Amino acid sequence: MGTPEWIGLDNYTRLLDDDNFWASFRNIIFLIVAMAVVPTLIGLVLAAVLFDYVAKAIGPRTASALRSGFYLPRCFPSR
Repeated sequence: MGTPEWIGLDNYTRLLDDDNFWASFRNIIFLIVAMAVVPTLIGLVLAAVLFDYVAKAIGPRTASALRSGFYLPRCFPSR
């Protein structure tokens, strides 16, 4: 196996120069935004719309149930 050799931060500099690393980094950021941030924002916007506009038309109890129905699926895992 041999004696260990200190290479310092060479692995990190090679990582930051690697095009495959940056491509995979962009892909994972896109997936995080697409699968977590966007659905959460959509749920919050729908809840706010229900709270401000729809609650006046259909009543607060029904609007509260609809808000929960739109937002709660974001809080629980799908599997």
